[in-house]
Amino acid sequence: MTELYPTYHKLNEFEKFQIIPSKYQHLMEKLPSKLLGYDTNTKVEKGKKQGYTTGVNYMSPYKTYPYGNVCAMADKFKCHGPCLNESGRGKFSVNQVARFRKLALFKDHPELFKEMLIKDIETGIRKAKRDNTKVAIRINGTSDIDIVRLYLDILKEYEDEVEFYDYTKIVKYLLNLQKLDNQISNYHLTFSYSKVKTAQEYIEQATKTKFNIAMVIKNENQVTRLMENEYKIKLYGREYNLINGDDDDLRFLDTNNSIVLLKYKETRASQEDIDNFVVDIDDLPRNVELT
Repeated sequence: MTELYPTYHKLNEFEKFQIIPSKYQHLMEKLPSKLLGYDTNTKVEKGKKQGYTTGVNYMSPYKTYPYGNVCAMADKFKCHGPCLNESGRGKFSVNQVARFRKLALFKDHPELFKEMLIKDIETGIRKAKRDNTKVAIRINGTSDIDIVRLYLDILKEYEDEVEFYDYTKIVKYLLNLQKLDNQISNYHLTFSYSKVKTAQEYIEQATKTKFNIAMVIKNENQVTRLMENEYKIKLYGREYNLINGDDDDLRFLDTNNSIVLLKYKETRASQEDIDNFVVDIDDLPRNVELT
């Protein structure tokens, strides 16, 4: 095989150590052991109660030097600050290195990335058979790449065995998947909401599709208030039912015409970034109405 991660290894030593701590530099000579982690966080584990084993791929998101941007709409949606990449276990440097290596593999060795992805899917299927569960897989855990364009053959190959799902901020992905309704039955997308002005034209477009919309709410108490009082949310004139998205991560089981409520999870984001992205139901944006 050719040199691993050539884009990274073209950097000078100072640049490398700015990205990867010295004690982890040796890992940049190795492949990741896997891409998909199965049932590796509390929310994903909740899917077991619904009979699903869930695998998620986490890569370094947004503009990661020197590999560019795998979250094309992050600037317009202002979601790079409160990104889940640095919440939970993601805040630890060893996990950040693991995510960087996956991104490097995806960018520098796309065919090898695909081979490893298929291998990990097969691992999940075997695990599910042992556990007497079904398989759900989220390739875009912290990225927003075009799964249909890149991996349509994988979606079709595992149509009867795996439910694939992702969150996205790219309307084109919704429209393309909608056109392929008759060809793909096992890939589900949920669109992600943002309060910022630069995102509104895309959110309004998303409300004209069949896809649900995820909305990050200030805290758990506010989510509870919305659910207990059986509110609905009107967004750009369309009324949606509400779902507590923290009950599990199995978005493909959600009822249609729903807004998925997600409580804000602590990150290293600035207060300005949080205010731009997170919805406070006591101070609603103009385009959001409780009914």
